[in-house]
Amino acid sequence: MNQSVTSAEIQALAASAQLEHRAMEQAINRIQAIIEFDLSGYILHANSLFLATMGYTSAEVVGQHHRMFCKPEITQSA
Repeated sequence: MNQSVTSAEIQALAASAQLEHRAMEQAINRIQAIIEFDLSGYILHANSLFLATMGYTSAEVVGQHHRMFCKPEITQSA
């Protein structure tokens, strides 16, 4: 029995997986404060729950370094 998968079936599976991924991301963003950094510690994104919790807007944090959330005695230490 040759049960090869067609290109259309593969595309349908990929689209379904993508929809599932988006739904999970939306669910997580509704219940979890999330902030994303690049490898150097600069803020790439913060979800609305994080921003509301911390009292910032996206424009105030995106592009800033994570040290903005630390006390000066921490950021100025060795």
